[in-house]
Amino acid sequence: MALLDSYKTAVVSALRPNRYKCRIYFPAQIGNTQDLAEECEIVVRSSQLPGRSIGSIDLPKQGNPFSIPGDFAQPEDITITFLNLANVKMRKAIERWLEFIASPVAGTRANNVTVFGTIQIEQLDGVFAVVDTYELLWAYPISIGSIAVSDDEQDSVSQFDATFKYSVPVTNLL
Repeated sequence: MALLDSYKTAVVSALRPNRYKCRIYFPAQIGNTQDLAEECEIVVRSSQLPGRSIGSIDLPKQGNPFSIPGDFAQPEDITITFLNLANVKMRKAIERWLEFIASPVAGTRANNVTVFGTIQIEQLDGVFAVVDTYELLWAYPISIGSIAVSDDEQDSVSQFDATFKYSVPVTNLL
């Protein structure tokens, strides 16, 4: 019985995947970064907390396997799903960001120092208090998904995906 009581006590504090906040801090050239970050909290439908991995260096010796830790592996891309509101503010901001990085129309490329933003994802507990914060540094969009428009779509809302690269995931490791 004690084991079951311990289990119940622990499970009550289990985090739920639908308790989170996601903000994207865009480069200043894209628009009002604070306004866009606040809009993100409303329109983000899904995201994910980043994983981490370290490579390994295999050094077999006389037929015996031996590995030592390698370097920090390149983080996986992160895909975020957004609601497409009538003001289309978020989609236009991401499209401006992609255009700012490399414009196929003007044939220009931005200075690499100015293209980066930060993605912040907070995991919340049952009373919506912040439990953990991840900051994805030096982030930039690499693609924005299409939006399906169809006469068949009923009882649904318009949404789209955007995929971002980032260089370093930072969290409080306490």
